[in-house]
Amino acid sequence: MVILRGEQRIEYELSKLTQLANPEKRHIQIMNGDTVYIPRAQQFYVYGEVNRPGAFRLEPKMTLMQAISLAGGFNPRASQRSMQIHRATAEGQIEKLSAKLSDFIREGDTVYVQESWF
Repeated sequence: MVILRGEQRIEYELSKLTQLANPEKRHIQIMNGDTVYIPRAQQFYVYGEVNRPGAFRLEPKMTLMQAISLAGGFNPRASQRSMQIHRATAEGQIEKLSAKLSDFIREGDTVYVQESWF
């Protein structure tokens, strides 16, 4: 979160503020005329043979297993050994990576769970 107060820029990491044990330190003073900017949460996407495909909020150090859990887990047709992560490169190309449940997810990744053939 960023607060713009005139020419002053004050930055806060909301995730760290909510983890502080002392509630007094979580207090953020917003004054008249301040502009508050809260960036969009980082997201990743899951589609294919899962129960609830869609866009989900990325958490730090999230694994593929956790991502699939957010998508409701594998459906009965899913291949639990045949998954891909589609990831954009710096050049804007999409690379398709074979994935394991222990792989980490990055912002903007699209997870594809393929159908089992038998």
